[in-house]
Amino acid sequence: EALVLGGPEVVRGVFHSSTAPMSVEATGLASRQVAFRPGLYRPAGTLVGQLSRLPRPKLSSDGYTERPTEANAAAQMQLAEEELADDGDLLAAERRLRALEEAHLQLPPTLAARLLFALGNVNAALSRLRPADAYFERCTATLQAAVGPSDPTLVPCMLNRGLVLVRAKQHAPAIRSLRRARCVCDGLLGVPRIAQLRSRVLHTLGTALEGSGQAEEAEAAYRDALAAAEEDERASSGSSSSRGGGASGEVGAGLTPRQPQPSRAALAALLQARGDHAGALALLDVEREAWRLVRARWSETRGDEEHGASEHAHVAGRAAISAFALHRQSHAIAALKEALEAGGAGGCDPHTIGLARAALASVAREKKRGGLRGAVRGPPPGAVKS
Repeated sequence: EALVLGGPEVVRGVFHSSTAPMSVEATGLASRQVAFRPGLYRPAGTLVGQLSRLPRPKLSSDGYTERPTEANAAAQMQLAEEELADDGDLLAAERRLRALEEAHLQLPPTLAARLLFALGNVNAALSRLRPADAYFERCTATLQAAVGPSDPTLVPCMLNRGLVLVRAKQHAPAIRSLRRARCVCDGLLGVPRIAQLRSRVLHTLGTALEGSGQAEEAEAAYRDALAAAEEDERASSGSSSSRGGGASGEVGAGLTPRQPQPSRAALAALLQARGDHAGALALLDVEREAWRLVRARWSETRGDEEHGASEHAHVAGRAAISAFALHRQSHAIAALKEALEAGGAGGCDPHTIGLARAALASVAREKKRGGLRGAVRGPPPGAVKS
């Protein structure tokens, strides 16, 4: 899961525009993210949207700004947020933010919260989870004192804190933070694109619940997250169709989505764990199709064949597990070949690819011996595991 990098001041524009309500996309909220990946953490996405067009303070010859003051604090914050974006200099952003923090300026509450929020993102991106948690907690408290307990600007702080706590395997405080964020989102139903942010909160809540061993509650959270994501897709595409969250794999299995949804794959994994392979396979086949469509678009428009390769191969490999369990040989082999093809684009999980190759080799050996004329008994022991 990824962090929301848009500061509370930017998020406020989504819900408190003095004219027409602004969408999440208009402020760039949907793409302001930094990916949680093993190893080196690096910012990704576009930050601050319309703020990037504001005048910048002049830089001195050595590349540093003037000493932070109350007069230039907002401009310095803007520069630091821009340095967090895309391929910006993460350490340069941290230096600028530290200078603002150590100046002990009397900042307006929303600007002070913005500073704490950005410091939390920097520390999370550098895998300093304990300081990141502390900054997000202070950001939430600062904002709540200024705007009250149900203001939408609290949601990114609570969500990011939950993400950090989940990564630190502190599931109980993560669940508390994410449930508070869910309550705020539930009070904003009907606001344009709130379903997108609500889906992210619910998915992260499901991850925390699953990590704490609460499988049934996690499944409910994943289903709600998937329903919210599909609601957002319908709203953004102008579709008036509606689909609820039924039993087993019914949620999301009847749509052709524009984007893959992590909640769909997470829900399928839970269904597999309890033996509901039919429900899991229905979800995983939808997710496979979503990855095929998205990766084809990226390849055509950006020439990037590696985009989503690892995720695509992982989903296809899981689909093969359920197909084998249901004695659907041709389905399983097609999924395994898809996993290998996706992994060949580069950057794929070698474990998934190794399992796919082992299973296909075993199937080929069984065919040579004539052992697969009827129903498939399943992959050989150790070839494909959940």
